[in-house]
Amino acid sequence: MKKIYFENVLNIGNLYLEHIYNTFEYEPILFTCSDDYNNLYLCICSDFRYTQKWIIVETDINILIKLVLGEIDILSVFTNKKKMIEAIKSASSDISYELKDTNNINFLDLPKSKIYLKS
Repeated sequence: MKKIYFENVLNIGNLYLEHIYNTFEYEPILFTCSDDYNNLYLCICSDFRYTQKWIIVETDINILIKLVLGEIDILSVFTNKKKMIEAIKSASSDISYELKDTNNINFLDLPKSKIYLKS
């Protein structure tokens, strides 16, 4: 049985951890999740000190293959979509989710252009 990583995400439901690309101090930083219908999502943790913050975007296997092969950078996967979900968890609360237009995301929360996965 898969472990729920994000619970009751807006318009999605539960997300289950699939693959971790990068970690920091044993915490997943860049990773994929899937939902109950096997849709794929790329997630990036942009803050984990005082609060935890993630950006989640739906993707597909073809995009992930291009990402792994170094044909596209990480930022392109996130900016390829018009909508993203921002998830925030403070030390004293549950995770809250907010659907955002790509234009309303703080781009400091995303990797810079031309940052690729390490092979």
